[in-house]
Amino acid sequence: MIVYSADGKPVELGSVLGRGGEGAVHLRLGDESQACKVYTKPPTDQRTAKLTWMVNRLHAHPDLAQWCTWPQELLFDDQHQCVGFAMQRLKELRPIHEVYQPEQRKTVLPTAGWDFLVRVATNCARMFETLHKYDVIVGDVNERNIFVDADATVHLVDCDSFQIRDGEQFFGTGVGVVDYTPPEMQGVDFRLVPRTVEHDRFGLAVIAFKLLLMGRHPFSGGASGDLHHAIATKDWDYPQLAQRLRHLLPWSVVGPPVRAAFIAAFTEDQRPSAALWIERLAAFEAGLQPCRREPLHKVPAGLGTCPWCTIEQVAGYAYFSRPQTQYHSQWQSADSQLAPLDAELKALVPPRQPEEWQSPPGMEAAIATARAMLQAERPPDLLGWYLALGGGLVATGGVAMALFHPSRGVVVAGAGVLALVASRWLTARRQVPWHKVTAAIEQQIAAMREIEAEWKGEALRFRDQDKRLRAWLAELRVQVLGVNEQRQREIDKLEGSQVSEALRAGLMRYDLAAASILNIPVEKKRALAIRGVLTAADLDRSKLAAIPGLADAQIEALIAWRRSTEALLTGSRAQGPSPAQLGAIDANFQHMRDNLLAEMRGALGTLRDSGQLADGRMAELIEQGKQAGLALQARVEAARREYIEH
Repeated sequence: MIVYSADGKPVELGSVLGRGGEGAVHLRLGDESQACKVYTKPPTDQRTAKLTWMVNRLHAHPDLAQWCTWPQELLFDDQHQCVGFAMQRLKELRPIHEVYQPEQRKTVLPTAGWDFLVRVATNCARMFETLHKYDVIVGDVNERNIFVDADATVHLVDCDSFQIRDGEQFFGTGVGVVDYTPPEMQGVDFRLVPRTVEHDRFGLAVIAFKLLLMGRHPFSGGASGDLHHAIATKDWDYPQLAQRLRHLLPWSVVGPPVRAAFIAAFTEDQRPSAALWIERLAAFEAGLQPCRREPLHKVPAGLGTCPWCTIEQVAGYAYFSRPQTQYHSQWQSADSQLAPLDAELKALVPPRQPEEWQSPPGMEAAIATARAMLQAERPPDLLGWYLALGGGLVATGGVAMALFHPSRGVVVAGAGVLALVASRWLTARRQVPWHKVTAAIEQQIAAMREIEAEWKGEALRFRDQDKRLRAWLAELRVQVLGVNEQRQREIDKLEGSQVSEALRAGLMRYDLAAASILNIPVEKKRALAIRGVLTAADLDRSKLAAIPGLADAQIEALIAWRRSTEALLTGSRAQGPSPAQLGAIDANFQHMRDNLLAEMRGALGTLRDSGQLADGRMAELIEQGKQAGLALQARVEAARREYIEH
């Protein structure tokens, strides 16, 4: 997008830095020190005249830009219609509410102490003093328009809404926020009543009060419970509240001069000037000194007891972080430790299955040959055959002879019968070695079948063992991954990330869409709203962790904002788990995970050894089968030569 300067030179606009109700702020390409505000609708003639006056005023008084994003140059479209202005670009600044709200401050400015907050308040007074010197009224005082740098300097934005009077020229402002509007302006139409310096001074006092009193609004404890009514009736009662609520900073700690300025600002019509605030706040900061126990605790000189330490001990809430004792967890996911174990498991080949049995070379052939030989018909025994033939002939002749010579015939027949019996006995005797050979061959065949059965049985046993070990490894892997969830549940339990029912009603009043939270842009808030995350009561760590695309830093920022709202409601929130507690949790669950990983390594070793044992045993049985086949083949050949081919 291109717009033009007053002399017609093109000004190229870059990415959008922010959006508001009136328009968008763009990066100015070619000059990173500037940003450009472009209105959604062309400004009116009155607004254009106001911007022109502001640009001219800056040329006469350059110090106006010290505290504000003051318009530096008008921008026009190609029809020379004013569409916006160029201004100073702010970088790495925090909205002031992130500074005075304890939980957010501990996240974005963890080393900021009470002296830093007093210095920010003093610089706010300097900012108002500079503007008032040139008859400029802020009018719309609120925390969304004030930004703070790391060195405590402050800057105002939305300067085009300022109220300006210069002689006969008057440019008003028609906007304002209840929280920073003085009693006499509560319920008044801002468009109809000009603002005064006294009105700004009330807003300045509220800002200073929030900075010094940990984000507490001076009228938040009004008897009516209605901020508008409390301000309108000047019903502010912090001193009485601080006596009853142990988590609030005692009113006496603020110091008499500053207390008197607050009382005057909230109860009188003639309020302290910005110059008076500068004087008293600067003197108050100069008198602060570190607590003896905690350097980040700053207290007025001569104060015997540190009020910040007392609040921590009595109410259990820390208003200031301790960066020197922050715990930086070394906890990491188990993926890197599981990866080599997964790779090793994948490389281990399961043992051979029973159905994968293959007979050793020659084993089945030897058995088939043996079976064929055993079933083959043996050549006759000639000696026994001749003896049986002769005995039969003699016996037959003896019977015939008995017809003529009975006595001789009986003798001859008897001799023939004896010859037959002798042939039977001789044949049976000569068969004994053959039967022994066949029995031995049958025994060898049975032994070979036993080797085959044993191989299949061993394969079945090793297969079942392999399945059990792999199933156990899978279960251990699930347990290792589950340790991270167990750890997070313990941390959640320790830091109380679940919103209590007692606080839920109050937290539901804090709308996430209206909050300014570091690293949470409008688009992210819309994505959260789609998933039912609408208020501070919905900010649960486990719920946020399950939302895709939400970074850890964003989760922490959301939880910090919820804690800050809880602190505003009750003040009873602790800062969170101590480093020692977090360290103990990490150590406990790291030990648990290490034990599970060691058990996985042991199971992998057993699986690897079992596989090697299975391979060795299978090879041994195959070799036994091979040797048994060779032995059987040799015996069959010998028997064939001796009993078949002989």
